[in-house]
Amino acid sequence: MDLSTEGSKSRVFWLDIARFIAIISITMNHAVNRTLNLEKLLDNFSFDLIDFDILLRTGIYIFSRLGVPIFFMITGALILNKNFKTFEDVKYFYKNNLLKIFITSEIWLGIMYFFIIFSDMPDYEKLYGLGPKVEWFFRTLFFDSRYTYGNIWY
Repeated sequence: MDLSTEGSKSRVFWLDIARFIAIISITMNHAVNRTLNLEKLLDNFSFDLIDFDILLRTGIYIFSRLGVPIFFMITGALILNKNFKTFEDVKYFYKNNLLKIFITSEIWLGIMYFFIIFSDMPDYEKLYGLGPKVEWFFRTLFFDSRYTYGNIWY
């Protein structure tokens, strides 16, 4: 299916539905999660105490985390609009794009790490001395850092 809309006034219905779902999901993440204290609820989750309220809150929590990945997928569908019919097509895509994606991720992780470390953000363990800061910086770059796990879900 061609997703390009250049020169066309038609809309792609399934992309509009995906956008609607993503908007509702992100709205729930920013509004409902804070009101219902879902993160605290899930920290103390136990299969022995399951009831309708806990199932509903857990469902809301999970749904509210889907918005950003859905928007990423929509963006990928619209921007990339590539042909992935054969293994060679997929191989060509990754050969020409994986390094760029990896470098962008590494830059983002580095910026996020330094922002957290040097801004004394609450809820993060303080690192004293150059050695621990360098160690956790490299652990961040190798996707092994509690400081930057928050963005890994997407």
